[in-house]
Amino acid sequence: MPNGDLDTSVTMTGGEVAAIYGGSKDATIFNYDASSGTGNGTTNVIVEGGTVTGDVYGGSNINGSALVYGTTNVTIKDDAIVEGSVYGGSGGTGSVTMYGNTNVSVEEGTVKGTISGDNNVKGSSVIFGNQNVTILPKTKKVSVTFQYTFGGKVIWSETKTSKALKKGESETLSSSYEDDEFESASGSKTVSFGEADSTVEIQLEKKPTTPGGDDNQGGGETGGETGGETQIPLGPGTTTPDRIPLGAPRTGGSVALYGFAAILGLAGAFSIKARKR
Repeated sequence: MPNGDLDTSVTMTGGEVAAIYGGSKDATIFNYDASSGTGNGTTNVIVEGGTVTGDVYGGSNINGSALVYGTTNVTIKDDAIVEGSVYGGSGGTGSVTMYGNTNVSVEEGTVKGTISGDNNVKGSSVIFGNQNVTILPKTKKVSVTFQYTFGGKVIWSETKTSKALKKGESETLSSSYEDDEFESASGSKTVSFGEADSTVEIQLEKKPTTPGGDDNQGGGETGGETGGETQIPLGPGTTTPDRIPLGAPRTGGSVALYGFAAILGLAGAFSIKARKR
């Protein structure tokens, strides 16, 4: 295949085959530039369904000598089943030289054998490019960091992580926060397989403050002065007590006033007795 556009694509969506090659059989894949002495040509193999009972190759099926100048790309995904192995390079017998890179990606599906970016050749094999193999996990845990902020500052944060999720599965992660200064706040996010870790910011609001004031508004001080004034009898035998404003001192003056009233009452009693005699 020395002439024309030699980029090739093979896509399998179902059914059953013995093997898949992105390149040719017993031939060189390249778009040769005589002036520079170089060539190129890319192969793309995608298996997204069905069953391959043998192997999958990004390169050619060689029996003899062949060159692959370009890059090979092999992707296994979805419900594909490969009972053999997956190689980014070529297979067969003889001599194989690959000048480009080999890229193998197993995103989903099942590969029972080897996964390699190399050739699988019984003979001599050379790859001058890079061999890149990516195998994505069948399950993945996803994390969400909840940040509670106020005034541009992070007051508190916590990270919640899901269970090991498979394709098509999801889980809702939740968080909540409350303290003496801030109102209660919460957040949640639903994550699914294949999703990247993320951060959720939640704005906090301060709790309202209680207005200041006297500890005992509307009443008097403790000790009986709760009616706005205190009633004190003037002395023994009196029927109508006098009233002393709350502003009057509780000790000293009020005691002296009560004592003075008591003396007056006692003196009146003696005066009455003296007259009776």
